[in-house]
Amino acid sequence: MPGIDLTSTCILLCGWAAAMVVASILWARLARMSAERFMVAGRRVPGSIGTLALLAAWTWALSINAPAQAAYNFGVAGPIYFGVGGGLMLIMLAPFAGRIRELSPLGHTLPEFIGRRHGPGARATILVINTLSVGVLLLLNLSVVAYAFETFTPLSYAQSVWIVAAIVVAYTSISGIGASIVTNVIQIAVITLAAALVVPAVVASAGGPAAFLAAMPSIGEKANPLSLTAFLKMGLPFLVMSGVSPFSYPDLWQLAWTLREGEVRRAYTRAGLAYMPYGMVFGALGLMALATGVTPGQPDASDIAPVMARAYLSTGLQAAFLGLVLAAACSTCDTGLSALAALFMNDVYRPLVRPGAGDRETLLAGRLAMAMGASVVALLAMRKISLLDTVFFLGAAKGAMVFPLLSSLYWRRVSPAGFIAGIAGGMALGIGLYGILHDVTEYYRVISIPASILMGAGLCVAVSRRGRAEFDFESLTG
Repeated sequence: MPGIDLTSTCILLCGWAAAMVVASILWARLARMSAERFMVAGRRVPGSIGTLALLAAWTWALSINAPAQAAYNFGVAGPIYFGVGGGLMLIMLAPFAGRIRELSPLGHTLPEFIGRRHGPGARATILVINTLSVGVLLLLNLSVVAYAFETFTPLSYAQSVWIVAAIVVAYTSISGIGASIVTNVIQIAVITLAAALVVPAVVASAGGPAAFLAAMPSIGEKANPLSLTAFLKMGLPFLVMSGVSPFSYPDLWQLAWTLREGEVRRAYTRAGLAYMPYGMVFGALGLMALATGVTPGQPDASDIAPVMARAYLSTGLQAAFLGLVLAAACSTCDTGLSALAALFMNDVYRPLVRPGAGDRETLLAGRLAMAMGASVVALLAMRKISLLDTVFFLGAAKGAMVFPLLSSLYWRRVSPAGFIAGIAGGMALGIGLYGILHDVTEYYRVISIPASILMGAGLCVAVSRRGRAEFDFESLTG
Protein backbone atom coordinates (compact mmCIF):
# COMPACT_ATOMS: atom_id res chain seq x y z
CA MET A 1 0.00 0.00 0.00
CA PRO A 2 1.26 3.56 -0.68
CA GLY A 3 2.22 5.64 2.33
CA ILE A 4 0.97 9.03 3.48
CA ASP A 5 2.42 12.07 1.70
CA LEU A 6 4.19 14.92 3.49
CA THR A 7 1.28 17.36 3.15
CA SER A 8 -1.18 14.97 4.79
CA THR A 9 1.34 14.21 7.51
CA CYS A 10 1.76 17.91 8.29
CA ILE A 11 -2.02 18.42 8.39
CA LEU A 12 -2.38 15.50 10.82
CA LEU A 13 0.35 16.75 13.15
CA CYS A 14 -0.64 20.44 13.02
CA GLY A 15 -4.31 19.63 13.54
CA TRP A 16 -3.54 17.37 16.46
CA ALA A 17 -1.25 19.94 18.08
CA ALA A 18 -3.84 22.70 17.65
CA ALA A 19 -6.63 20.62 19.20
CA MET A 20 -4.52 19.68 22.23
CA VAL A 21 -3.30 23.25 22.79
CA VAL A 22 -6.83 24.67 22.61
CA ALA A 23 -8.09 22.09 25.13
CA SER A 24 -5.21 22.90 27.48
CA ILE A 25 -5.78 26.67 27.24
CA LEU A 26 -9.49 26.24 28.00
CA TRP A 27 -8.65 24.18 31.09
CA ALA A 28 -6.08 26.75 32.23
CA ARG A 29 -8.64 29.57 32.00
CA LEU A 30 -11.34 27.63 33.81
CA ALA A 31 -8.99 26.39 36.55
CA ARG A 32 -7.27 29.74 37.32
CA MET A 33 -3.81 28.27 37.03
CA SER A 34 -1.47 28.09 40.03
CA ALA A 35 1.41 25.82 41.02
CA GLU A 36 -1.02 23.79 43.15
CA ARG A 37 -3.49 23.30 40.30
CA PHE A 38 -0.64 22.59 37.90
CA MET A 39 0.31 19.61 40.09
CA VAL A 40 -3.05 18.26 41.32
CA ALA A 41 -5.79 19.99 39.24
CA GLY A 42 -7.77 21.18 42.24
CA ARG A 43 -8.32 17.65 43.67
CA ARG A 44 -11.93 17.64 42.43
CA VAL A 45 -11.83 15.65 39.18
CA PRO A 46 -14.99 13.46 38.95
CA GLY A 47 -14.50 9.71 39.06
CA SER A 48 -15.87 9.19 35.53
CA ILE A 49 -13.39 11.67 34.05
CA GLY A 50 -10.64 10.19 36.20
CA THR A 51 -11.42 6.71 34.87
CA LEU A 52 -11.05 7.90 31.27
CA ALA A 53 -7.87 9.80 32.09
CA LEU A 54 -6.34 6.73 33.76
CA LEU A 55 -7.40 4.48 30.90
CA ALA A 56 -5.84 6.82 28.36
CA ALA A 57 -2.66 7.24 30.42
CA TRP A 58 -2.29 3.46 30.69
CA THR A 59 -3.07 2.83 26.99
CA TRP A 60 0.41 3.73 25.81
CA ALA A 61 1.70 3.48 22.28
CA LEU A 62 3.29 0.27 23.60
CA SER A 63 -0.26 -1.06 24.15
CA ILE A 64 -0.61 -1.19 20.37
CA ASN A 65 2.74 -2.62 19.34
CA ALA A 66 3.49 -4.91 22.28
CA PRO A 67 0.30 -7.06 22.11
CA ALA A 68 0.88 -7.54 18.38
CA GLN A 69 4.52 -8.42 19.10
CA ALA A 70 3.42 -10.85 21.82
CA ALA A 71 0.92 -12.46 19.44
CA TYR A 72 3.55 -12.84 16.73
CA ASN A 73 6.13 -14.35 19.09
CA PHE A 74 3.87 -16.42 21.36
CA GLY A 75 0.62 -16.89 19.45
CA VAL A 76 -2.94 -16.64 20.72
CA ALA A 77 -1.94 -16.67 24.37
CA GLY A 78 0.36 -13.63 24.02
CA PRO A 79 -2.21 -10.82 23.72
CA ILE A 80 -4.47 -12.48 26.30
CA TYR A 81 -1.70 -12.33 28.88
CA PHE A 82 -0.83 -8.78 27.84
CA GLY A 83 -4.40 -7.49 28.11
CA VAL A 84 -5.25 -9.24 31.38
CA GLY A 85 -1.89 -8.46 32.96
CA GLY A 86 -2.03 -4.82 31.94
CA GLY A 87 -5.52 -4.40 33.36
CA LEU A 88 -4.57 -6.13 36.60
CA MET A 89 -1.79 -3.60 37.08
CA LEU A 90 -4.29 -0.78 37.52
CA ILE A 91 -6.66 -2.91 39.59
CA MET A 92 -3.79 -3.92 41.90
CA LEU A 93 -2.93 -0.26 42.38
CA ALA A 94 -6.51 0.79 43.26
CA PRO A 95 -6.53 0.05 47.03
CA PHE A 96 -3.08 1.55 47.53
CA ALA A 97 -3.89 4.71 45.56
CA GLY A 98 -6.95 5.09 47.77
CA ARG A 99 -4.89 4.48 50.89
CA ILE A 100 -2.23 7.07 50.07
CA ARG A 101 -4.93 9.65 49.35
CA GLU A 102 -6.48 8.93 52.76
CA LEU A 103 -3.13 9.16 54.57
CA SER A 104 -2.03 12.28 52.67
CA PRO A 105 -5.18 14.08 51.48
CA LEU A 106 -3.27 17.27 50.66
CA GLY A 107 -0.21 15.53 49.18
CA HIS A 108 1.31 16.21 45.80
CA THR A 109 3.80 13.45 44.94
CA LEU A 110 4.88 9.99 46.05
CA PRO A 111 8.38 11.13 47.15
CA GLU A 112 6.77 13.81 49.31
CA PHE A 113 4.70 11.15 51.09
CA ILE A 114 7.70 8.84 51.49
CA GLY A 115 9.72 11.75 52.86
CA ARG A 116 7.14 12.33 55.58
CA ARG A 117 7.03 8.59 56.29
CA HIS A 118 10.74 7.72 56.17
CA GLY A 119 12.79 10.90 55.91
CA PRO A 120 14.93 12.63 53.25
CA GLY A 121 17.04 9.62 52.29
CA ALA A 122 14.01 7.52 51.36
CA ARG A 123 12.46 10.54 49.64
CA ALA A 124 15.54 10.91 47.46
CA THR A 125 15.50 7.18 46.63
CA ILE A 126 11.91 7.26 45.38
CA LEU A 127 12.51 10.55 43.58
CA VAL A 128 15.33 8.98 41.56
CA ILE A 129 13.27 5.86 40.75
CA ASN A 130 10.23 7.93 39.79
CA THR A 131 12.29 10.19 37.55
CA LEU A 132 13.88 7.23 35.78
CA SER A 133 10.44 5.62 35.38
CA VAL A 134 9.10 8.75 33.67
CA GLY A 135 12.14 8.79 31.40
CA VAL A 136 11.64 5.18 30.32
CA LEU A 137 7.91 5.76 29.88
CA LEU A 138 8.60 8.66 27.52
CA LEU A 139 11.35 6.71 25.76
CA LEU A 140 9.09 3.75 24.98
CA ASN A 141 6.24 5.90 23.70
CA LEU A 142 8.39 8.17 21.56
CA SER A 143 10.10 5.11 20.07
CA VAL A 144 6.80 3.47 19.12
CA VAL A 145 5.26 6.58 17.58
CA ALA A 146 8.49 7.25 15.66
CA TYR A 147 8.45 3.69 14.28
CA ALA A 148 4.92 4.33 13.02
CA PHE A 149 5.69 7.66 11.35
CA GLU A 150 8.86 6.26 9.82
CA THR A 151 6.81 3.39 8.36
CA PHE A 152 3.93 5.44 6.92
CA THR A 153 5.25 8.92 6.15
CA PRO A 154 8.26 10.68 4.61
CA LEU A 155 9.38 11.70 8.12
CA SER A 156 12.42 9.93 9.53
CA TYR A 157 12.49 8.23 12.91
CA ALA A 158 14.53 11.06 14.44
CA GLN A 159 12.30 13.79 13.01
CA SER A 160 9.20 12.02 14.36
CA VAL A 161 10.66 11.73 17.86
CA TRP A 162 11.43 15.43 18.08
CA ILE A 163 8.14 16.59 16.56
CA VAL A 164 5.96 14.49 18.87
CA ALA A 165 8.04 15.45 21.92
CA ALA A 166 7.63 19.14 21.01
CA ILE A 167 3.85 18.78 20.60
CA VAL A 168 3.44 17.12 24.00
CA VAL A 169 5.58 19.73 25.76
CA ALA A 170 3.69 22.56 24.02
CA TYR A 171 0.24 21.66 25.32
CA THR A 172 1.16 20.01 28.63
CA SER A 173 3.23 22.96 29.81
CA ILE A 174 0.16 25.20 29.63
CA SER A 175 -1.75 23.66 32.52
CA GLY A 176 0.12 20.58 33.77
CA ILE A 177 -1.85 17.60 35.05
CA GLY A 178 -5.11 19.35 34.16
CA ALA A 179 -4.00 19.50 30.52
CA SER A 180 -3.22 15.78 30.70
CA ILE A 181 -6.65 14.95 32.08
CA VAL A 182 -8.72 17.01 29.65
CA THR A 183 -6.70 15.89 26.60
CA ASN A 184 -6.69 12.26 27.78
CA VAL A 185 -10.48 12.20 27.54
CA ILE A 186 -10.19 13.29 23.90
CA GLN A 187 -7.34 10.88 23.25
CA ILE A 188 -9.08 7.76 24.58
CA ALA A 189 -12.04 8.56 22.32
CA VAL A 190 -9.65 8.79 19.34
CA ILE A 191 -7.90 5.56 20.35
CA THR A 192 -11.18 3.66 20.64
CA LEU A 193 -12.65 4.97 17.37
CA ALA A 194 -9.45 4.42 15.39
CA ALA A 195 -9.01 0.90 16.77
CA ALA A 196 -12.61 0.05 15.81
CA LEU A 197 -11.79 1.09 12.24
CA VAL A 198 -8.22 -0.12 11.82
CA VAL A 199 -8.07 -3.59 13.40
CA PRO A 200 -11.17 -5.05 11.65
CA ALA A 201 -9.94 -3.57 8.36
CA VAL A 202 -6.53 -5.27 8.68
CA VAL A 203 -8.12 -8.58 9.65
CA ALA A 204 -10.58 -8.42 6.74
CA SER A 205 -7.92 -7.42 4.18
CA ALA A 206 -5.62 -10.22 5.38
CA GLY A 207 -8.29 -12.86 4.75
CA GLY A 208 -10.41 -12.66 7.89
CA PRO A 209 -10.66 -15.23 10.70
CA ALA A 210 -10.83 -17.97 8.07
CA ALA A 211 -7.23 -17.21 7.07
CA PHE A 212 -6.05 -17.65 10.64
CA LEU A 213 -8.01 -20.87 11.10
CA ALA A 214 -6.48 -22.24 7.90
CA ALA A 215 -2.99 -21.37 9.14
CA MET A 216 -3.37 -22.95 12.58
CA PRO A 217 -1.77 -26.31 11.65
CA SER A 218 1.31 -24.54 10.33
CA ILE A 219 1.91 -22.30 13.36
CA GLY A 220 1.80 -25.23 15.79
CA GLU A 221 1.84 -24.43 19.50
CA LYS A 222 1.21 -20.74 18.82
CA ALA A 223 -2.38 -21.60 17.98
CA ASN A 224 -2.91 -22.95 21.50
CA PRO A 225 -4.25 -20.35 24.00
CA LEU A 226 -3.02 -22.62 26.82
CA SER A 227 0.52 -22.94 25.45
CA LEU A 228 2.96 -23.80 28.26
CA THR A 229 5.82 -22.09 26.41
CA ALA A 230 3.82 -18.87 26.10
CA PHE A 231 2.89 -19.07 29.78
CA LEU A 232 6.47 -19.49 31.00
CA LYS A 233 8.08 -16.98 28.64
CA MET A 234 5.34 -14.35 28.47
CA GLY A 235 2.35 -15.07 30.69
CA LEU A 236 3.94 -15.82 34.05
CA PRO A 237 6.49 -12.97 34.04
CA PHE A 238 3.88 -10.53 32.75
CA LEU A 239 1.33 -11.54 35.38
CA VAL A 240 4.02 -11.22 38.04
CA MET A 241 4.72 -7.76 36.69
CA SER A 242 1.06 -6.86 37.24
CA GLY A 243 1.99 -6.73 40.91
CA VAL A 244 5.17 -4.74 40.24
CA SER A 245 5.03 -2.30 37.38
CA PRO A 246 2.39 0.31 38.26
CA PHE A 247 3.84 1.19 41.65
CA SER A 248 6.92 2.87 40.18
CA TYR A 249 5.08 5.18 37.78
CA PRO A 250 4.62 8.60 39.39
CA ASP A 251 1.89 9.62 36.94
CA LEU A 252 -0.42 6.90 38.27
CA TRP A 253 0.14 8.03 41.86
CA GLN A 254 -0.17 11.66 40.79
CA LEU A 255 -3.66 11.12 39.41
CA ALA A 256 -4.82 9.83 42.82
CA TRP A 257 -4.45 13.37 44.22
CA THR A 258 -6.48 14.90 41.40
CA LEU A 259 -9.65 12.85 42.01
CA ARG A 260 -12.47 13.56 44.39
CA GLU A 261 -12.08 11.83 47.74
CA GLY A 262 -13.96 8.55 47.88
CA GLU A 263 -13.74 7.93 44.11
CA VAL A 264 -10.08 6.94 43.81
CA ARG A 265 -10.42 3.15 44.19
CA ARG A 266 -13.41 2.91 41.86
CA ALA A 267 -11.71 4.96 39.15
CA TYR A 268 -8.58 2.77 39.12
CA THR A 269 -10.59 -0.46 39.17
CA ARG A 270 -12.88 0.61 36.32
CA ALA A 271 -9.93 1.78 34.24
CA GLY A 272 -8.15 -1.57 34.74
CA LEU A 273 -11.18 -3.57 33.65
CA ALA A 274 -11.70 -1.32 30.63
CA TYR A 275 -8.05 -1.71 29.59
CA MET A 276 -8.11 -5.50 29.14
CA PRO A 277 -9.94 -5.66 25.76
CA TYR A 278 -7.54 -3.19 24.14
CA GLY A 279 -4.52 -5.47 24.47
CA MET A 280 -6.44 -8.41 23.05
CA VAL A 281 -7.81 -6.40 20.11
CA PHE A 282 -4.38 -5.11 19.06
CA GLY A 283 -3.00 -8.62 19.36
CA ALA A 284 -5.08 -9.55 16.31
CA LEU A 285 -2.55 -7.69 14.14
CA GLY A 286 0.21 -10.06 15.23
CA LEU A 287 -1.98 -13.14 14.79
CA MET A 288 -2.85 -12.16 11.23
CA ALA A 289 0.86 -11.63 10.52
CA LEU A 290 1.45 -15.24 11.59
CA ALA A 291 -1.39 -16.42 9.36
CA THR A 292 -0.27 -14.50 6.27
CA GLY A 293 3.49 -14.93 6.63
CA VAL A 294 4.23 -11.20 6.88
CA THR A 295 7.78 -10.63 8.12
CA PRO A 296 8.51 -7.85 10.63
CA GLY A 297 11.30 -5.37 10.00
CA GLN A 298 12.77 -5.75 13.49
CA PRO A 299 14.24 -9.11 14.59
CA ASP A 300 12.11 -9.11 17.77
CA ALA A 301 8.92 -8.21 15.82
CA SER A 302 8.44 -5.00 17.84
CA ASP A 303 7.29 -3.24 14.67
CA ILE A 304 4.81 -5.89 13.47
CA ALA A 305 1.73 -3.70 14.08
CA PRO A 306 2.79 -0.84 11.74
CA VAL A 307 4.12 -3.35 9.21
CA MET A 308 0.70 -5.04 9.05
CA ALA A 309 -1.09 -1.71 8.84
CA ARG A 310 1.18 -0.62 5.98
CA ALA A 311 0.60 -3.91 4.14
CA TYR A 312 -3.20 -4.11 4.43
CA LEU A 313 -4.67 -0.64 4.97
CA SER A 314 -5.67 2.02 2.45
CA THR A 315 -4.03 5.43 2.73
CA GLY A 316 -7.01 6.85 4.65
CA LEU A 317 -6.96 4.05 7.19
CA GLN A 318 -3.20 4.32 7.48
CA ALA A 319 -3.80 7.90 8.64
CA ALA A 320 -6.30 6.53 11.17
CA PHE A 321 -3.64 4.10 12.42
CA LEU A 322 -1.17 6.95 12.77
CA GLY A 323 -3.76 8.94 14.70
CA LEU A 324 -4.28 5.92 16.95
CA VAL A 325 -0.56 5.59 17.73
CA LEU A 326 -0.15 9.35 18.15
CA ALA A 327 -3.07 9.56 20.59
CA ALA A 328 -1.78 6.59 22.59
CA ALA A 329 1.74 8.04 22.78
CA CYS A 330 0.59 11.54 23.73
CA SER A 331 -1.89 10.31 26.35
CA THR A 332 0.95 8.70 28.28
CA CYS A 333 3.72 11.19 27.56
CA ASP A 334 1.67 14.17 28.74
CA THR A 335 0.75 12.50 32.04
CA GLY A 336 4.37 11.44 32.52
CA LEU A 337 5.65 14.96 31.84
CA SER A 338 3.07 16.40 34.25
CA ALA A 339 4.32 14.02 36.94
CA LEU A 340 7.94 14.93 36.13
CA ALA A 341 7.14 18.63 36.51
CA ALA A 342 5.41 17.98 39.84
CA LEU A 343 8.41 15.99 41.07
CA PHE A 344 10.76 18.82 40.18
CA MET A 345 8.53 21.59 41.55
CA ASN A 346 7.56 19.85 44.78
CA ASP A 347 10.57 17.68 45.61
CA VAL A 348 13.53 19.55 44.13
CA TYR A 349 12.92 23.21 43.37
CA ARG A 350 10.89 24.41 46.35
CA PRO A 351 12.59 22.36 49.11
CA LEU A 352 16.17 22.42 47.79
CA VAL A 353 16.71 25.22 45.26
CA ARG A 354 14.33 28.08 46.13
CA PRO A 355 12.41 27.42 49.37
CA GLY A 356 10.67 30.80 49.14
CA ALA A 357 9.72 30.55 45.45
CA GLY A 358 6.33 31.96 44.50
CA ASP A 359 3.76 30.52 42.12
CA ARG A 360 5.03 32.14 38.91
CA GLU A 361 8.62 31.11 39.54
CA THR A 362 7.66 27.57 40.51
CA LEU A 363 5.44 27.19 37.43
CA LEU A 364 8.30 28.34 35.21
CA ALA A 365 10.60 25.80 36.86
CA GLY A 366 8.07 23.02 36.22
CA ARG A 367 7.67 23.99 32.57
CA LEU A 368 11.43 24.10 32.07
CA ALA A 369 11.70 20.65 33.68
CA MET A 370 9.19 19.33 31.13
CA ALA A 371 11.17 20.75 28.22
CA MET A 372 14.52 19.50 29.53
CA GLY A 373 13.15 16.05 30.38
CA ALA A 374 11.57 15.62 26.95
CA SER A 375 14.78 16.78 25.23
CA VAL A 376 16.98 14.32 27.12
CA VAL A 377 14.62 11.42 26.40
CA ALA A 378 14.35 12.37 22.72
CA LEU A 379 18.14 12.16 22.48
CA LEU A 380 18.13 8.73 24.14
CA ALA A 381 15.35 7.54 21.81
CA MET A 382 17.75 7.77 18.87
CA ARG A 383 19.00 4.36 20.01
CA LYS A 384 16.29 1.93 18.93
CA ILE A 385 15.51 -0.71 21.55
CA SER A 386 13.51 -3.91 22.03
CA LEU A 387 10.22 -2.81 23.57
CA LEU A 388 9.10 -5.98 25.37
CA ASP A 389 12.62 -6.68 26.63
CA THR A 390 12.79 -3.18 28.09
CA VAL A 391 9.47 -3.69 29.89
CA PHE A 392 10.67 -6.92 31.50
CA PHE A 393 14.06 -5.44 32.42
CA LEU A 394 12.24 -2.68 34.28
CA GLY A 395 10.18 -5.31 36.06
CA ALA A 396 13.36 -6.99 37.28
CA ALA A 397 14.75 -3.66 38.47
CA LYS A 398 11.66 -2.18 40.08
CA GLY A 399 10.14 -5.27 41.66
CA ALA A 400 12.27 -4.52 44.70
CA MET A 401 10.31 -1.41 45.63
CA VAL A 402 6.90 -3.09 45.81
CA PHE A 403 6.99 -4.50 49.34
CA PRO A 404 8.89 -1.62 51.00
CA LEU A 405 6.56 0.92 49.40
CA LEU A 406 3.22 -0.82 49.98
CA SER A 407 4.03 -2.04 53.48
CA SER A 408 4.87 1.58 54.37
CA LEU A 409 1.20 2.39 53.82
CA TYR A 410 0.06 -0.09 56.50
CA TRP A 411 2.85 -1.54 58.68
CA ARG A 412 4.03 0.71 61.50
CA ARG A 413 7.32 -1.15 61.94
CA VAL A 414 8.79 -0.37 58.49
CA SER A 415 11.86 1.73 59.21
CA PRO A 416 13.74 4.14 56.93
CA ALA A 417 16.74 1.81 56.93
CA GLY A 418 14.57 -1.19 56.07
CA PHE A 419 12.85 0.74 53.29
CA ILE A 420 16.10 1.77 51.61
CA ALA A 421 17.84 -1.59 52.17
CA GLY A 422 14.93 -3.50 50.61
CA ILE A 423 14.83 -1.36 47.50
CA ALA A 424 18.62 -1.19 46.97
CA GLY A 425 19.24 -4.89 47.62
CA GLY A 426 16.30 -6.12 45.57
CA MET A 427 17.16 -3.91 42.59
CA ALA A 428 20.77 -5.07 42.64
CA LEU A 429 19.73 -8.73 42.64
CA GLY A 430 17.04 -8.31 39.98
CA ILE A 431 19.27 -6.40 37.58
CA GLY A 432 22.18 -8.74 38.20
CA LEU A 433 20.16 -11.90 37.53
CA TYR A 434 18.54 -10.39 34.44
CA GLY A 435 21.93 -9.55 32.97
CA ILE A 436 23.61 -12.83 33.93
CA LEU A 437 20.78 -15.14 32.87
CA HIS A 438 19.73 -13.27 29.72
CA ASP A 439 21.99 -15.35 27.48
CA VAL A 440 21.96 -18.47 29.68
CA THR A 441 18.29 -19.46 29.88
CA GLU A 442 15.17 -18.40 28.02
CA TYR A 443 13.33 -18.26 31.36
CA TYR A 444 15.44 -15.40 32.74
CA ARG A 445 12.33 -13.22 33.12
CA VAL A 446 10.58 -15.78 35.31
CA ILE A 447 13.60 -15.91 37.62
CA SER A 448 14.77 -12.30 37.87
CA ILE A 449 11.46 -10.51 38.59
CA PRO A 450 10.31 -12.69 41.55
CA ALA A 451 13.86 -12.71 42.90
CA SER A 452 13.87 -8.90 42.96
CA ILE A 453 10.50 -8.82 44.75
CA LEU A 454 11.48 -11.42 47.34
CA MET A 455 14.86 -9.87 48.09
CA GLY A 456 13.25 -6.45 48.51
CA ALA A 457 10.66 -7.86 50.90
CA GLY A 458 13.14 -9.96 52.86
CA LEU A 459 15.63 -7.15 53.43
CA CYS A 460 12.90 -4.67 54.31
CA VAL A 461 11.44 -6.98 56.96
CA ALA A 462 14.78 -8.12 58.34
CA VAL A 463 16.21 -4.63 58.76
CA SER A 464 12.95 -3.09 59.98
CA ARG A 465 12.42 -5.74 62.67
CA ARG A 466 15.77 -4.87 64.22
CA GLY A 467 14.30 -1.53 65.26
CA ARG A 468 11.70 -1.01 67.96
CA ALA A 469 10.02 2.21 66.85
CA GLU A 470 6.48 2.21 65.44
CA PHE A 471 5.30 4.93 63.11
CA ASP A 472 2.18 6.93 63.95
CA PHE A 473 0.07 7.17 60.77
CA GLU A 474 -2.10 9.82 62.36
CA SER A 475 0.86 12.21 62.15
CA LEU A 476 0.54 12.12 58.33
CA THR A 477 -3.03 13.37 58.27
CA GLY A 478 -2.77 15.65 61.25
